[in-house]
Amino acid sequence: MKLIVSICFLSLALTACKSAPSKPGSFAGLFRDRDDNPEPPNPSPIPIGDEIVVGFNTALPRLTHEEWENTVKDAFLLDAKPGIASRFSQDDNSTIFHNDAAANRLTSNLWKDYQEAAEELGEKIASNDGLVKKLIPEGTPSMENQARAKAILAPIIRRAYRRPATEAELNGLSAIYLKGKELTGKQKFDNAGLKASIAAIVQSPQFIYHPEVGVADGEMAILQPYEIATRLSYAIWKSIPDEALLTAAATGKLATATQVKAQVARMMADPRATDMMKYFVNELFETKKFVNLTKNEKLFPTFPNNLGDTLKREAELYIEDVVIKNNGGITKLLTSSYTFVNDKTAPLYGVPAPKSNELTRVDLDPKTRAGIITQIGWLASNATSERTSTIHRGFYVMNRLACDEVPPMMGTDSPPVKAFKTRRDEITDKTAGCGAQCHNNYINPPAFALEAFDAAGVYRTSENGNPIDTSGIYGQESNRDPQTSFKNAVELMKGLSKRVTTHECFVKRAIELLYNRRTNSSDGEIVKKLGEESLGGKGTKDIMIELLTDMALLGQRSDKSTSADSEGAEP
Repeated sequence: MKLIVSICFLSLALTACKSAPSKPGSFAGLFRDRDDNPEPPNPSPIPIGDEIVVGFNTALPRLTHEEWENTVKDAFLLDAKPGIASRFSQDDNSTIFHNDAAANRLTSNLWKDYQEAAEELGEKIASNDGLVKKLIPEGTPSMENQARAKAILAPIIRRAYRRPATEAELNGLSAIYLKGKELTGKQKFDNAGLKASIAAIVQSPQFIYHPEVGVADGEMAILQPYEIATRLSYAIWKSIPDEALLTAAATGKLATATQVKAQVARMMADPRATDMMKYFVNELFETKKFVNLTKNEKLFPTFPNNLGDTLKREAELYIEDVVIKNNGGITKLLTSSYTFVNDKTAPLYGVPAPKSNELTRVDLDPKTRAGIITQIGWLASNATSERTSTIHRGFYVMNRLACDEVPPMMGTDSPPVKAFKTRRDEITDKTAGCGAQCHNNYINPPAFALEAFDAAGVYRTSENGNPIDTSGIYGQESNRDPQTSFKNAVELMKGLSKRVTTHECFVKRAIELLYNRRTNSSDGEIVKKLGEESLGGKGTKDIMIELLTDMALLGQRSDKSTSADSEGAEP
């Protein structure tokens, strides 16, 4: 199959990137055989016209592994995802949603994975007459010639590249199709042609990336219709545009906010949009960490060590109820005093147990529990098997939920080991020299409020026989948000939900997911507007729709991509 790769890319090098941005060497390495290309390039910024330079990784987002699977399934009309990407080199996991275009780079190992996957996929389809038949449109010329090859390839390329093929691309790929028997050894014309051409298509930069280059307009690049269609489809469905969206792009019906809103409304009714919103909130609250939780059996005898899947499902049901069924936003997620329990988890919450292991909705004590942060799964996953992870809990609230920034912390020697009555006493002592603004105002206060829950997430009022002080003040006085005073975790969550910066943070996180990038200064206006509307009760779905239909955000790409906030590591 290596011979196919060499011949395929010799042709594609002359055709596939004719309309893409150019820079000497930018794509050259992608057209060499793997032995000649030990390290595929991640090029420098690409000049667009005379006035703008667009960074490669933001102008050309690479498919995530999940997007690769979905794209292959939908482009080649498969009944299910092929499951090949599970063997790919791991995507970058340094950002919340693992889709940051600047972080997901094309490494030499991943490039090898792509080559092998393309060849495997071509063989999989070519060896199944039923799959081959699905890819042959009605009315295709019967002669084994270029006309037949083009008729078969044109709709495939349109789906795989998310736009119509150029004449050069169609000529190059049809030439490969015609050489299929020679290249593959298969005797059936279409089976051989598809094996060779699919291997080439799936390795093309036009498949691996979804370009957002646009047309230069001062400091902005104005995205074109097929780029907008692709941006919408990957934001909402994590896959290619469907026929209706491609047709809208082809007929100039993605040019106004009204036209885009009509498409977004249609797309958001698809079950895949529901999956996207669930993914957003589940990743935000890290519910996948709830699986495989274990606790010290001697210290926490009521916490079964096979509870992880149940706790993850509990959180998923809560998120589905708040966000999907009731279109709630960050306020409801942080303050609603109910959850879903079964006979194993009810005792941990101190509520009557259902008579089965089926998760059932119950109201929790509103004086002790408020929202997902005070649920067993989140609390237990942000703890060790024996004690609370106090700093982890506090840093999460400050960084992921509030998007608060703090000055660099001062280094300090570890204090001498000594006995402490409570974890609050210990953490206060150990962080005294780390920078008061950081710990005293932002990390320690929420951490101390959450000390009302032990490592198993069970509510408590004392630690080692000593009373626990859960009061504090979060943040610093500003012209936008006051400091948040609280006596306990419930008051903390309610106080955070009244801060406009918390709601702006929720909007920023949505932008990160939908647009494959960190927020920057050009997002300020929409972040402020939607933050205020979220504070007023605007739901998650409505926030998503507005972000996807804002033409300044959707239809333009700025080179000003410096992050306005950061996802830091725990201090």
